Amino acid sequence: MSEEIITETPPAAPPAPTESFIGDDLILKEGWQDALLPEDLRSQPIYNQVKDVKGALSIIGNQAKLVGKKGVILPTELSKPEEWDEFYKTLGRPETVDDYSLPVPEELKDYYDDDMIKSAKDIFHKIGLTQKQANALWEFEKNRNAFIDKALKDNAEREKLEAETALRNKWGNAYDENMHIVSRVITENIPGDKIEEFLGKYGNNPMIAEILATVGKKFTEHRIITDIETPSASTNKRIDELMGKGLPTAQQKAMPYWDRTHVDHKKTVELVQALMREEANRKTGTTK
Repeated sequence: MSEEIITETPPAAPPAPTESFIGDDLILKEGWQDALLPEDLRSQPIYNQVKDVKGALSIIGNQAKLVGKKGVILPTELSKPEEWDEFYKTLGRPETVDDYSLPVPEELKDYYDDDMIKSAKDIFHKIGLTQKQANALWEFEKNRNAFIDKALKDNAEREKLEAETALRNKWGNAYDENMHIVSRVITENIPGDKIEEFLGKYGNNPMIAEILATVGKKFTEHRIITDIETPSASTNKRIDELMGKGLPTAQQKAMPYWDRTHVDHKKTVELVQALMREEANRKTGTTK
């Protein structure tokens, strides 16, 4: 009888350790959503609020309270602040005020400072807006200020056109000389840090310009202001600017002079006509 040979099966190798996405402090590590969540749940905004195991369990517990109930249960006036916070978290509100992103375009930065942006974030967080909802409201706010900014600029340009037309009609060929005198009176008699404020208030006021021109002429007569050099006539240059000479056709058509529907079309045409009369008078040697 032959002896039976018995061999022992070697023990199986221990499984290779897998990477843990939970730190010793129970903080969830970066990439935990892709590693631990089913693919169809990874895009749910609620998980962006989860930072640690405690937070995950808190959400699970609050969601369990809603099992068997219809829809999301709205907090009431009697609800505690923490219940409102959990409700807003469930809807996807950012975790903190600073988590909101509220960019401001360069052309509107004069309307927004850091305090105003922070105030907006505080309000958005307090009323539980998600980032998407905040984006919509912020976009509305930016568009509102852009409209105001454009209206102010259009109004300033309109006032400038009206003032220039009135003065050119009154002064004729003396317009450039008088405006040069006005400029000298302003720059030599108003502190440099106040000139912009003065022009903002009175720069488009024809009566103020007439007063300054009259005062300036009296100063020159009494040699209070000397070395007045009247600039060469720039009438044709101004006409070209108003008519958009040298610009692409599409841009020209959008300018007030050519666009009959533009709110400043009539005033711009009147100004160009006044400039043309001025140039014609200059050539014939007449004053008007």
